[in-house]
Amino acid sequence: MIDFLHMKKIVFLVLMSILATGIFAQDSGISFEVDYPLIFSDKHNQYSDTSGVLGGALQYQITDNIPFNFGLEYKFDLIQATEITGSNGNVKTSKRAFLINNLNVYSKMLFIDIPELQLYVTGGFSTYKYRGGKGIPSYIGYNAGGGLTYDILDRTYLLVSYSFIKARLKQYNGNTLNVDKNQLIRLGFGFKF
Repeated sequence: MIDFLHMKKIVFLVLMSILATGIFAQDSGISFEVDYPLIFSDKHNQYSDTSGVLGGALQYQITDNIPFNFGLEYKFDLIQATEITGSNGNVKTSKRAFLINNLNVYSKMLFIDIPELQLYVTGGFSTYKYRGGKGIPSYIGYNAGGGLTYDILDRTYLLVSYSFIKARLKQYNGNTLNVDKNQLIRLGFGFKF
């Protein structure tokens, strides 16, 4: 079984490989983003003590019109959850990783006066599963958000975004359905291929 530290190294190496091969590509409508997710989990979630590790997105812009463009994206966020069990001196802490997967549509609006700046809104489908044990249920739901990008070079840009994710247990197990709510603020950069 791959532990959390090895998982971070593997994800980092895969992302850097994709970026290195895409730097020399011609305009294709594809962009790739790497970010740091700041996650704020609802206190009623299965795990409310969470922290972001790494995030990213692969986008394909379908249209090339000014001032509005539309596209599709796959966005992921690697998150670490901390579980505290026990009481009265027998407290045990364990860490669980989970990968939030989002399939979205997005719309970007260009500012005519500041062509380097783009405002975008996004929304779509989300799914994730906490790792670290047998019989752990998966969650399925939706996400919505928006953000800003600012071109710093011809093919490189900075980004800041916000997402709200609401997900329910995928399978009803006879108990009350659990609902997780997460808010993410992402800070990062992207590359256009």
